[in-house]
Amino acid sequence: NVQKRPTVPWKILLKHPNMWALMCGYFTYLYCLWIFLSWLPSYLVSYRGFTLLKMGFYASLPLGAGVLGDAVGGWLTDFLLVKTGNVKVARRSVAIMGMLGCGSFILPAAFTANPYTAVYCLAAAMFFLETIIGPSWAVPMDIGAEYSGTVSGMMNMGGQIGGALSPTVFGILVARGSWIAPFVIAACLLFLGAG
Repeated sequence: NVQKRPTVPWKILLKHPNMWALMCGYFTYLYCLWIFLSWLPSYLVSYRGFTLLKMGFYASLPLGAGVLGDAVGGWLTDFLLVKTGNVKVARRSVAIMGMLGCGSFILPAAFTANPYTAVYCLAAAMFFLETIIGPSWAVPMDIGAEYSGTVSGMMNMGGQIGGALSPTVFGILVARGSWIAPFVIAACLLFLGAG
């Protein structure tokens, strides 16, 4: 006996403020993530003066911190859900903390004169950024119910738009002579995303 698939209520999803907030929040997350995934090696070599060998090691620090942030964010959102019984508190507080933490560390990374301080700040920024992933992927199940796949797809679409824009915007700003502006824009997006 094959169960009939429910019809997706597109009008409700497209009009719902939570759906747009989720898409915008994930836009911010992937916009910032793609800075690390696409530009970090060039940034460390061209702007911070690392040799290729040193870059290989120091570029791995933010990514390693991100792996830790993934686990911490997932654990923390589950812990808060069990502790408070409140889905909104459990999901939003971790995502907001992640965005504010990343923005707070990405700015000093951009402005410091010391290349090693920049890397350590970028590692802390990446840690906080990745704490967002656990609650982000829990929310479509929280709000989507039987449409959680569609909600996940819409959230991911919003994120991929940010992911597609990020390397391009970064490249345009670097071509115009600024390695700092891309990080300032990312921090501003993170602070807006937290809001």
